[in-house]
Amino acid sequence: MGPSFTEDICPENAQLGEFSDNVAHSNGKYGLRIFHKLIPRANPCGALIYNATNVADPYHQNPLVTANFYNLRSWKNNRNGAIAE
Repeated sequence: MGPSFTEDICPENAQLGEFSDNVAHSNGKYGLRIFHKLIPRANPCGALIYNATNVADPYHQNPLVTANFYNLRSWKNNRNGAIAE
């Protein structure tokens, strides 16, 4: 939405890479919150095509990309230090 909108950028499926050595202190609710729609894919704007014949990875045409989270220090946040939905 908006003047800079493009269908070539799909943040919900964008690759995260590595999240390391971060600190979260005294936040309103969460030190780190990962929303349920965050699903990093090899091709973020590509279609998710389900292939029932490939039981090992039915989404092999646009596979998941692992996001790595290391060494988060989180304290005195009002709800949770870290949460993933």
